[in-house]
Parts: sequence; structure tokens; C-alpha cells
Amino acid sequence: VCELLTMLTNTENVLSDLLANVFNAAMPRERDHHRHGEPRERTDKRNGYANGFKHPTLKTRLGTIQLSVPQVRGSDMPLRPVTLDAAMASDKALAIALTELILEGFAPGSAYGYL
Repeated sequence: VCELLTMLTNTENVLSDLLANVFNAAMPRERDHHRHGEPRERTDKRNGYANGFKHPTLKTRLGTIQLSVPQVRGSDMPLRPVTLDAAMASDKALAIALTELILEGFAPGSAYGYL
């Protein structure tokens, strides 16, 4: 909450920063779901290993967003975060999703269900 308040009061483009935080919180959860395991968890179903992040820039009507897209190695399928697809699909859809998250009380653990 303190980070959110600081961001809201000290940032020129609040919406783009908030949107980046939402996406960057959701994508590692998608990676964990894809790998069938949490970080440092060993299971028989495990599908690959976390392998850092790539940092692409996405330009939207809300402003420029710096993303942290998680990478996976040793997986039987490449990771393509649905969140990233949503970010690239439509600025209008992004604004609606962001508004819903704000109205329902965003918590990093809850973003996965919305995006």
C-alpha cells in the first residue's frame, strides 16, 4: 500500500506505472503456473526452470510501460504470458482491466485471475 501511495503522489504518469506494476506482478505467477511449481519447489510435474527476465518496452495510450517478462528454460513448451498478450491486444481492454483491479482492491496475488 505504501508503494502504491508513493507511486500515486510522485509519478508523472500514474496509470502507466500502475499498469506496469500489475503486469509485472502477474507474469511471474503465470510462469510458476506454466512450470507446475513455485520457485525452488521440486515436483514430478515440474516443467522447466525460471531463467531471468527480459525487459521490453510497450507503448500504450496510457504511456510507455517497462515490462519484466519472465523466461523459462528446459520447458517442453515456450512460455508466452497471457498477460503480455493482453497488454499488446488493446489499450481499451487494458484500461478496463486496470479499472476493475483498482475498484476490487488490487493485491499482487489476485492479478492472475483478472489478466
